[in-house]
Amino acid sequence: MKLNHAKVIVADEGESEERRAEAQAVIDDFIRTAKWHKRQQEIVWRKDRDGECFLRLFFAPDGTTRLRFVEPDQVAMPASQSGNPAAAMGIQTEPDDVETVVGYWIDGRLVDAEEIQFRKANVDANVRRGLPLFYPVRKNLRRAEKLLRNMSVVAEIQSAIALIRKHAATGAGLQQFTSAGADVSITSQATGQTTN
Repeated sequence: MKLNHAKVIVADEGESEERRAEAQAVIDDFIRTAKWHKRQQEIVWRKDRDGECFLRLFFAPDGTTRLRFVEPDQVAMPASQSGNPAAAMGIQTEPDDVETVVGYWIDGRLVDAEEIQFRKANVDANVRRGLPLFYPVRKNLRRAEKLLRNMSVVAEIQSAIALIRKHAATGAGLQQFTSAGADVSITSQATGQTTN
């Protein structure tokens, strides 16, 4: 039997339809209980955000398999392995082959590689961990954020100032300019001064 890209079991020649249907029922049950379609969307989100995604398989006594996410910060080299370069970044590999993963150090415990599905992004195969999608432009994004913040502060200051004019005239000239633009003039009877 084979599992095709649409997650459908295809029976080999000579295999019974009954057996194929049983195998398909197991696959369908796993897809339903793991909420696979929703989980696939989250896998893409995590790979973009974190540059990697760890999925752990838990094998239950009843024969079913549960699937859970492992947070990237849970995967780290424990202090007991600090002198072991094959355990760098929490990924235990063969001593001279970084691409052959033996296990993952999760919360200080070594978990067999067969229980983990690890997906990394934006790095070569011989790099242990992935990089977030926007990692190369993070400094530019921070600068753009600062620029937008500063522009909004300046715009706020500018909008608070109604009008500033410079005049190279005497006090009498300014009085004449103000009077010419005034809609109403009021003269105080107490002081005799005119206000526009």
